[in-house]
Amino acid sequence: MQNSLVPKEDTTLNLFCHKRTLDQRIDSIKINSATAEAEAKKAGEKLLRDKLAGLFKITDVINTFLKWGEETDKAIRGIKREKLFEQYLDLSDQNEAAISQLKEFLTNPSGNALFNKIIGIADDSPPDIELLQHLSAAMYHIVNSDFEALFAEHRHALAQIERLTPQALSILSDCASWPQFQLGTVSTVDGVVTSEWVEEFSEFYANNKGVRDHSVRLRIAHSVRELQNIRLIVAVQKEVNGPFTCLLTGIGNEIRKYIQR
Repeated sequence: MQNSLVPKEDTTLNLFCHKRTLDQRIDSIKINSATAEAEAKKAGEKLLRDKLAGLFKITDVINTFLKWGEETDKAIRGIKREKLFEQYLDLSDQNEAAISQLKEFLTNPSGNALFNKIIGIADDSPPDIELLQHLSAAMYHIVNSDFEALFAEHRHALAQIERLTPQALSILSDCASWPQFQLGTVSTVDGVVTSEWVEEFSEFYANNKGVRDHSVRLRIAHSVRELQNIRLIVAVQKEVNGPFTCLLTGIGNEIRKYIQR
């Protein structure tokens, strides 16, 4: 739905225009350095010429890069926050109520601490729409809960979300469409598979999603492995000689609630 409280233009995280300012500043330094060098040569002052054309020029370039880097970082953080809030509001049918709840959340010490954790996760990663979608869903879930009473639970869930890549989070939230799959010789304990199964499940999942690109299929397998390594998913066989199923663990199901849109 369109939201009158957020910009309607496409915030694509493309910093091409911002990059042009760096090009312009570097070109300006080159011009200034060339002018300084010409003046130094004209004056015949070798020491001054070396300083202006060498150390001074390099220092200017370094300072320009540092200043531009700070401005770029600030611009990226602003875009991330804008997109996060935009997607948060898109999850609500009542913008006025959503804004009122958000205000209460941000002005509450527990809520503000959780919000800063969400922002920290966003700031520690490159601009990624997929990640921001998951974080906005998590924020919406937290804001619409008794976040003071559930502070420890929310903090733990955010810590788990922080450990995962955006694609792993997407696969976790897509658990309703996980396919059953086949394995060869396996080891199980009480029906839970203890031998290798991630590669086989990932193949079935990629095929089910119509993914043909080899590199994408490798990333899917890597993401499934992430989920397995921190014990958010397991593989089980419910019936003897039956197919295998990938299931969320208790913690995995808790994390799913935060990122399910």
